[in-house]
Formats: sequence, C-alpha cells, structure tokens
Amino acid sequence: MTEYENLIAGPFPLQKDTVTIGGNQNLKAGCVLGFKSVSAGAKGKYRFALSSITAAAGTVSVTIGENTFSIDTTAEGDNHTIDEILDSLAAAVNASSLVAFEATADKSNDYFILEAKSVGTWAGDVTISMAKTGDLVLTIGSKTQVTAPADASTGEFFAADHTAVDGTQVARAVLLEDITVANGSLGKAVVAYTGCFNKSKLTFGGSDTIADQYTNMLDHSIFAVDVVEA
Repeated sequence: MTEYENLIAGPFPLQKDTVTIGGNQNLKAGCVLGFKSVSAGAKGKYRFALSSITAAAGTVSVTIGENTFSIDTTAEGDNHTIDEILDSLAAAVNASSLVAFEATADKSNDYFILEAKSVGTWAGDVTISMAKTGDLVLTIGSKTQVTAPADASTGEFFAADHTAVDGTQVARAVLLEDITVANGSLGKAVVAYTGCFNKSKLTFGGSDTIADQYTNMLDHSIFAVDVVEA
C-alpha cells in the first residue's frame, strides 16, 4: 500500500505529477494546494507626506528597524524648508550601509520615500516611522504603502488559502505524501490534480476549510467525499 492510498475515495481518474513545493512548510498528505504564480517579486515602497512647516530649532528623524537617522533644524542650520529636510534626511539614510532601504526626496509632492533594496515580503516586517522634536512645526503624515512587497516565485505549490493574492488562493491539487521544506528552500512531492478524496483527510492553509475552497475544487475536478472508516 502506498502512502497516499488512504486518501483515495473513489474511481475518478487520478492525474498525478511531481511538482515543486514552496519553502517554510510542513505539510501532510491530503493538504489541498494552490499554485503560486511565477513572479519576479516586488520591492516594498513606503512614503511619508510632509506639510505645514514653520522653521524653528528641533530635529526630524526617520527610524528604519533598529536604526534612527536624525537631522538638525536649528536656526543656524540649513534645514528650514521641507525640500531641505527631505534632501538632508534622504542623504543621511543613503550614506548608511546599515539599512536595506533606499531613500528618495520627492520634492514635487513633499514626500519622503523609502524603497527596499531587494524584493521580498521581509520589507513589510520592518518597522518604519518618522518623528520631530523641539519647537519645529511640521506635519508628518502616516506611513503609506506605495508598493506592496512580494517574494519572487518560480512557480511553487503552497497550502491553499483563500485570503492569498498570489495564486495560492485557488485550490489546484492535493498532496499525496508528507513533506517538510525549510525556509528559503524548495522541495519535490507527488500531487494529484484530479480525483476523489476522503474529506476527513483534507487540510488547507490559513484558516481555510472545504467550504472556502469547495467551488475551486470542483472547478479542478477535486472531489471531497465522506468515507465511513472501519
């Protein structure tokens, strides 16, 4: 008896294939999978809008992760306008090798922009904030995401999760063997694109249940049936 036979619950043709399984997953046979679309990924980009300045002594700072960059706005300094503040703060960030973001001073729109130097969802995990101190009057808007960060993909399967937006929200196959894939690695496993499966053996990603993926499964000839086990 093969490892996956306890999943099969009917005579519908089983179309099998060996596919690539994405990293950072510990999956059991019976996991319903979605296919992550091939993508070059995306660099996370964020911005802060600056407005309503009255020059005075103080500082303006940006914190990126554990690193804070600060510029002086005293009466003797050069940072008396929003354009000057944007230029000085961008220069301070870009002079550092400690952060994985590049700063841009968008003086046409009074935006301070930070863009990740590489693609990946890691950028969304980095805490980014701006602040001011002293007598300086300056309005700093909330952080706005301009471009959502995304991991690059060569086309892998992940546990199906209807809340995803990368292709894995749609059930496409059923895993036929257990597999553990480390973060940053890829694995190979046998899946079935079609077939009748024991409903009690099926699992999903996120908080999904059969109800979340029922229509997608039917569209791909993946049928979940009740099986009375002795």
